[in-house]
Amino acid sequence: MEASASFVQINKKSKSNNYTIMKYNQIILEEMEFQFIQNLVKKFLASDETQNEAWIIKLTNELSNAIVKRENEMPVDVIKIGSKVDVETPYGRRNNIILVKPTEKNINENKISLLSPMGSALIGYAKGDEVDWDLPKGKSTIKILNVVN
Repeated sequence: MEASASFVQINKKSKSNNYTIMKYNQIILEEMEFQFIQNLVKKFLASDETQNEAWIIKLTNELSNAIVKRENEMPVDVIKIGSKVDVETPYGRRNNIILVKPTEKNINENKISLLSPMGSALIGYAKGDEVDWDLPKGKSTIKILNVVN
């Protein structure tokens, strides 16, 4: 079920009093990206890189509840691979973050991997959402200020 642009949903995301403010009830992913991300997560979890990192566990949970749509059905304000995003965290504002595949990450060009803590926190969320997520500096709320697709 989709929500109107003015609708805001507050979801209790876990047993730990973390709340996420969402325009849509769940994250929304395009069907090809959904399959791609699921495969990446499976590979990542099977690798030696994983050390019980909270962000990958949370991303796995988000994927299990995601709304999957065809490309032509995707809302224009939802973050996907290639989106340019402006966010605000307790550590400041970051503009023009580009969400990319892990092989395309380049911090000098503001390109972050969707398998990074920040990237996994953004994928599938929309402009106006506030997301509680585990980042390297600790649990943070990320406010999504703008999305350009």
